[in-house]
Amino acid sequence: MADGHHHRGRSAAVVALLLIGALLTPVALLAHWARDTITSTDGYVAAVDDLAADPAVRSALVDHLTTVTLEQIDADALVSSALAALGGSGDGDSRVDALGVPLRFAMESLVRDIITRVVDSDAFRTVWIQANRSAHTTVVALLTHDGGGKLSLSADGQVTLNLGPVVDLARAELVARGVTLAASIPQVDASVPLFSSQELVKARAYYAVLDAVAGWLPWAVALLLLAAVALARSRAVVLAWEAGIIVVLTALASLAVVVVRASYIGSLTGSRLRTELTVSVANILGDSVLGALRVGYTVGVVLVVGAVGAWLVSRRRKRATVTTAGPEPRPALG
Repeated sequence: MADGHHHRGRSAAVVALLLIGALLTPVALLAHWARDTITSTDGYVAAVDDLAADPAVRSALVDHLTTVTLEQIDADALVSSALAALGGSGDGDSRVDALGVPLRFAMESLVRDIITRVVDSDAFRTVWIQANRSAHTTVVALLTHDGGGKLSLSADGQVTLNLGPVVDLARAELVARGVTLAASIPQVDASVPLFSSQELVKARAYYAVLDAVAGWLPWAVALLLLAAVALARSRAVVLAWEAGIIVVLTALASLAVVVVRASYIGSLTGSRLRTELTVSVANILGDSVLGALRVGYTVGVVLVVGAVGAWLVSRRRKRATVTTAGPEPRPALG
């Protein structure tokens, strides 16, 4: 009777360790990814390094920064002054006044051309990386209640990215091209919406927990899985079950990431710049987390190989053992 209770207790322990370890494997992978990509500034900058290379993002940035620059130099007032100097009446009836539209168009084209060259330059990539690094540092500061500097986390989870240095580059180029009034453009906060999510507001509460558990959770999961194998009478069976459950859960987690990303992108509203940036960020981070989850498939393959190896070792031992106990009992988890 005591042996029976011991056997059932051992089997229950194996099942519990197996299920807990396997269920926590995708969680551990996601936590590790989040710490290395989301909460780590270097990891985040590496993940979004190609964001500005997206043609749609570049085009939206050019439109936004052109508008900001034209507002700062007051292009309409500048055109009116030029027309007045040429003798225009300002009522639109004279031939001089008729030059207003083409002058305004020419000025906008000049500014857009310079902004485009700046955005396409190597200097922009440097500014972009610096801006993202600064923004990420600020977001982490917000999540840890250390204050956000120039950036703020609004109640609806909006985070903006200050691209004022890009306007500085454009101002210097405009002055070099003879638009001397551009020198009067003040230091501007050319903030652009980077992403917005209610989940970011909730993340403030979860950040501390993530930072605490992400380091040790993968090791704890590994110990649980190894403990289940060590206690099992049939290690090959336990290894096979671990492999199967982990692969299935990893596939479900990956599917959830794809569905959530598609749903989030489909629900976006707002300006073109905000949409293009958010879509690009969602795609980059989504691909990154899917890459992290692929480790689950690797773990599954390793466990399958281990199961085959354990089965071969078990078969060899049984063949080497002379027994008259009759047919072999069916393997059990415990």
